[in-house]
Amino acid sequence: MKRALVVEVNDNHMIVIDNKGRFKKVKNKMNLKIGDEYERNEGLIMKKGIAFAVSLVLLFGIGGFGYSYAAPKDYLTLDINPSVKLTTNRYNKVIKVEALNSDGEIISKELKIKNKNVHEAIKLLVESSVDNGYIVNDDKNAVMITSTSDELLDEAEIGAEEGLKEEEIKNTEVIKENVNKERFEEAERLGISPGKVNLIQKLQKVQPEATLDEYANSSVKDIMKAIKEQRVKEKEENKTENSKTETKEKEKQTTNSNGKGSSNQENKNNNGNSVNKNNNESSTNKNNNSNSNNNKEKTNNGEKAKENIKESNDNKSNNSNKDKSNKIENNNKSENGKENSNKSKNNN
Repeated sequence: MKRALVVEVNDNHMIVIDNKGRFKKVKNKMNLKIGDEYERNEGLIMKKGIAFAVSLVLLFGIGGFGYSYAAPKDYLTLDINPSVKLTTNRYNKVIKVEALNSDGEIISKELKIKNKNVHEAIKLLVESSVDNGYIVNDDKNAVMITSTSDELLDEAEIGAEEGLKEEEIKNTEVIKENVNKERFEEAERLGISPGKVNLIQKLQKVQPEATLDEYANSSVKDIMKAIKEQRVKEKEENKTENSKTETKEKEKQTTNSNGKGSSNQENKNNNGNSVNKNNNESSTNKNNNSNSNNNKEKTNNGEKAKENIKESNDNKSNNSNKDKSNKIENNNKSENGKENSNKSKNNN
């Protein structure tokens, strides 16, 4: 390794990276700072100021790689109750570690996790949490990982599970959530991790009176427990309410059923009365029709009798007139006979 870039300084040593991406720990004899160019040529160490011309030449070589290595790209937080924030570069290497609370300081201060990948960093943090009593085997634990990158979330999940397995911890839930950078910045202003902000907001949906201040220092386990308890309570209340509603519906259906029964009986009675009424009316109509027919027959018979009597009287009258006519005719004949007899006598 002839040329490299200083990416970390620790006491009398520093970490440098060469143009092949290899890290090496060397002594910091010239008090170099992060970003300084390091060149080893027969024991020669140059500071950035001395190597200014060289750095211009290397701007698109080691220098370009060095600046991109130190530039933050994504963020990740680990929440147990210790809360720790990691900043990573484009190569998914940890370039910054921040404790977000006093518990986070306890689990991270003795660890050398800068320049490690996220998988290794999270594994070390989880193991430190177990060692310091924040994760215990006899309790139900929760580890929350929040990041701006899905790739980092997957790496961190693997690291957390490996750390738990290494410490022989069971009954621990690993929760992953992807959030944007704006949420990270908002959480930073509030002095709380974005993972806890998300959890508290979930709690507020089922328990509106919950506040960020109230739960800011609570463990992930306790917040999750509060959410689950509230959901169970809501479920029971909904079940009770649904039971009351079902009871009312059944009572309503029973009432409607009884009402329909009475109505059906009334309809049957009305239909029966209607049938009887129709039968009676039909019978009455038949009787009336029969009487009417009888009356018509009587009337016709009476008229026929009157016609027969009239005809008989007419016949009698005609006979009487005929008799009278015959008598008159006979009288006339008798008189004519007498007249003729007298004439004969006179002639004689």
